[in-house]
Amino acid sequence: PYGDYDVREAWPPKNFYTYNHHPRYLVNQFSLRNRLAILSEAFSHERFYQRIFSTYAFVTEILEHTNKESTEIQRITKEADEKTIQTIKNEAGKAKKGVRFKMVPLEQLNDFPTYDYISYTKPDGSKGFYRTGNMIAVDGVCSVAGEELYMTDWDVDLAFTASQKAVGVPPGLALLVARPRALKAFHSRKTPVGSYYSDWTNWLPIMEAYEARKGAYFATPAVNLVWALNVSLGQILAEGMNARFARHALLSRAFKAGIGALGLGQVPVRPEAAANTLTAPRFPAGVSGADFLARVGKAGVTLAGGLHAAIKSEYFRVGHMGAVSAGDVLAVLGAVETALHGCGYVFEAGAGVAAAQALISA
Repeated sequence: PYGDYDVREAWPPKNFYTYNHHPRYLVNQFSLRNRLAILSEAFSHERFYQRIFSTYAFVTEILEHTNKESTEIQRITKEADEKTIQTIKNEAGKAKKGVRFKMVPLEQLNDFPTYDYISYTKPDGSKGFYRTGNMIAVDGVCSVAGEELYMTDWDVDLAFTASQKAVGVPPGLALLVARPRALKAFHSRKTPVGSYYSDWTNWLPIMEAYEARKGAYFATPAVNLVWALNVSLGQILAEGMNARFARHALLSRAFKAGIGALGLGQVPVRPEAAANTLTAPRFPAGVSGADFLARVGKAGVTLAGGLHAAIKSEYFRVGHMGAVSAGDVLAVLGAVETALHGCGYVFEAGAGVAAAQALISA
């Protein structure tokens, strides 16, 4: 069942809450009529296009099965109709015409998996709770070191990113931070890790040895990238995390304002949902993506095409993360304007750069 324990009432939790007794399954829209109904759900954590694809595959499978087993399905529903009609005849004048559902507590709790909590005292004296059930993992490839992420306060168990994104190191390193609960879960696993080089069993002893200032070996690391990471992390700490977050937010607003001034839309439909480290503008009508990106390249800037399978030809991507500056934002907008003009798109020259400059200088 959908629901959860409410830890706001008291600790330990005493009640499990779910939705009210009204029917939630879609059959309540066309009544219970002895017909087969299929509930289709896609994982909410999947990307939207993946949810569409998986739903399409599921519906296709259902239709193919229905076509193959149509005779049997018709037999089952006909039999159900006949039983229902006979029941109504037998119970005429006796059966109640409506049913009201009432939720009553069970004598024993269900044993379905859920969370457990450990209470702790926050620095301000208030109470908080740590989950001890399933873990939270954050894919921060385009956000770590550019967007706010507070692993302890948000109770995040695992966060990972790539070195070439907001951390500002050449590509080649997979960066991962695991908190104690994630490590405990790893040590408690019953099955071996499928990837040899991703197996923490191989790497943790090496890390622990070097923390103790002792030599150890598993595989030769990319020493040059590790040193580059050391330099980048030093720069990040010198800037300060709050200042870094604020810089990314400002430059993001400036770039997006410039794109908007040129009349270009964006893939995110709500401004508050747009990333501070990336902008995904849509190509204006009549502008070829391949032609536009080639002209941007000739203007001295390299931009990336779309990735979303369903709309990848409709937009391009601009990363403004890591060591990016106001000058970088203005230079890219200038190149975008040059390319749009070369593609025959009509707009007010300099409008994008001016809009971004106004926000940066405010």
